[in-house]
Amino acid sequence: MNDPDFASAYLAAATGAIREAIVFTGYLDHQHLKSLIACCEITVAPSIFPEAFGLVAVEALASGIIPVLTNHSGFAEVISIYRQIFGDIFDQGEADGAFRPPALDSELVFDLAGSLNYLLNYYAGLSNSARQEVRNRARKICVDNYTWEAVVQRYLRCSNGGSAVDLGQNWMPPKGECDGKKHNQ
Repeated sequence: MNDPDFASAYLAAATGAIREAIVFTGYLDHQHLKSLIACCEITVAPSIFPEAFGLVAVEALASGIIPVLTNHSGFAEVISIYRQIFGDIFDQGEADGAFRPPALDSELVFDLAGSLNYLLNYYAGLSNSARQEVRNRARKICVDNYTWEAVVQRYLRCSNGGSAVDLGQNWMPPKGECDGKKHNQ
């Protein structure tokens, strides 16, 4: 929000929990982002462009944050995974029409606003220990689905007819080494 007049008008239009709880930062370098993301409870990525992979969403989950994403392309894959783990939030929110991942349609802005309001109110009603439990569940989604070990396990399971494979403790080759051959970095 580099235009102060626009920022003032926009924030004046925001009401309720949103005005109190949202900080619009604009673009952030990764060095600043990693420091700030740990302070957040919600990450919003309302991308209208096709995402090959939901990296923003995975980074949020790794930080223990529920991401609000547009439900398309790579983001839709991440949503399908965290929707299973956070079914209680999705089910409760969709019952009253407030929390559903925004689709790229004429309701995008309204769905985004509804999701943000719902999650801010949801968090406001949680104790500190319940908030920490949400963070732990989000982090677990990342560990169980997006770490190198999890990805390798899925790959090996697919190539092994669906059977789990024990990777053991030291399953990754040393940096720069693969099958005993050194590779330039």
